[in-house]
Amino acid sequence: MGIFRIKDSPYNLVDIKNAFRLIAGEEDEFIHLDVIYEIFRKNGIEKERIDDLIHVLDVYVDKKKKLFNFKEFISSIS
Repeated sequence: MGIFRIKDSPYNLVDIKNAFRLIAGEEDEFIHLDVIYEIFRKNGIEKERIDDLIHVLDVYVDKKKKLFNFKEFISSIS
């Protein structure tokens, strides 16, 4: 799950927060899981790997609406 590692990444928490804000756009808190899948897919990541990555975020996802609460995720790793 190295893609979500903050301490071993060249990106800091502010960079990650800003990336999520850009992806979320007007929502400013939630990102639809389909958007996350598409971003990973366009970057050549296989579906099985994407599923594993999404599973890491599962606790922050509204399963009915398929929305990832990135603000809650960020606050948990800060």
